[in-house]
Amino acid sequence: GQGLLLFSVGFLLLAVNWSYADRSRDWSAYQLAGYILATVEPDALIITQWTKATPLQYMQIVEGQRLDVEILDRGLLALGIRDAYLRQGEAAARVYNNAIVAHLQQIIQEQLPHRPIYITEEDPILDLIACYKPIQTGLYRITCAKPLDN
Repeated sequence: GQGLLLFSVGFLLLAVNWSYADRSRDWSAYQLAGYILATVEPDALIITQWTKATPLQYMQIVEGQRLDVEILDRGLLALGIRDAYLRQGEAAARVYNNAIVAHLQQIIQEQLPHRPIYITEEDPILDLIACYKPIQTGLYRITCAKPLDN
């Protein structure tokens, strides 16, 4: 009795919501990643968040596209820095946001003279440390590094 009722409710919910949850025909992430890789210059560095880093990495690892391009996942970078600070204690954890910004600034300052750098979204943190111009929706080229106000 109750098991059948529970199964029936679950099946009904699945049937009603399937068309909303089914993403099998949604190629938007793949198409954006393809556009980005086709647009960036040779030997580019792309600084992005995991939602865009993952399709870009898929295209590199699985499809072998644009292996000259480096993809920097800001989220993973931040997690690594955060973990190092958390291991040093709670007081250190409170300052890790500044460390993330400083690390990104260092990467941009070191890499910009030697290679093109792109980002995939406007970002208030990167506004502090870099100038960038839109290429098209979803892609921006870093044009200068800014010093941090200390």
